Order: sequence, then C-alpha cells, then structure tokens
Amino acid sequence: MSTGEQPQLKPHRSGFVYTFGILSFISGFFALVFGPIAWISGRRDLKEMDAGVMENSGRGLTQAGQVLGMIMTIFWTLVVILGLTAFSFIMNIMSPSSHGYGEHEVEVYGEYEVEAADVDWFDSADMDDDGGH
Repeated sequence: MSTGEQPQLKPHRSGFVYTFGILSFISGFFALVFGPIAWISGRRDLKEMDAGVMENSGRGLTQAGQVLGMIMTIFWTLVVILGLTAFSFIMNIMSPSSHGYGEHEVEVYGEYEVEAADVDWFDSADMDDDGGH
C-alpha cells in the first residue's frame, strides 16, 4: 500500500436504516418489529462512522432512521403496557368475584337450601305456613 492510497471504507446503509425508521412510523403496532431494527442498526452504523470504518456520507439519513426507530419503539411499548394495564383493570372490575358474586352463602328455608345470591327476589315474609302455596 502506498502512502497516497486511502483504506477502503464500508458503504453506508443509510437507506436501510431510514427505510426501517419510516416503516416503524407508518406500520402501527408493527413498529415493535421495525423500530428496534432501525434503532440498533443505526446505532451500530453511527459507531462505525465515528470509528472511520464506514462512509460518513449517509450520517444524516442514518440518524433520522435511528431516531424514528427509537421514538416509535418507545411509543408503542408504552401503548402496549398501558393497554394491558387498562385491560387488566377492566377485567378485574367486571369479574364476578369483585362484586361478591363468587362468594355464595347457603341459607336454609324450611326444607330448601337457597344460595344467598338467589335470595334477592325471595322474601320469607311472603311465605305462609304451608310453604308459600
């Protein structure tokens, strides 16, 4: 190698990183797939550009794709966490055990056993001595 030659640099992949950043922005929930790819690839490529191993001409698009990937990954992660929390909260509110329906007490009326949940409509004062007939 003579003194006038420059070392061969790896070509930048700014188009790849930026494409996955855009895909994470427009793909909704699938940003949880495309976003980390843009984020991690962009970070790796920027480190190689800083080290002088990769061409520096695609730095702007690489940074843009990485930032889009970061933002959309964080956003959709929060959406999923909040959605699961809300779903869990709603299911807890709507579950029968949270209203006491799962805990039945058995009361004895004459020769019949009646669960307490069924007694709401039943009033023992309406029964006469012959069993309500």
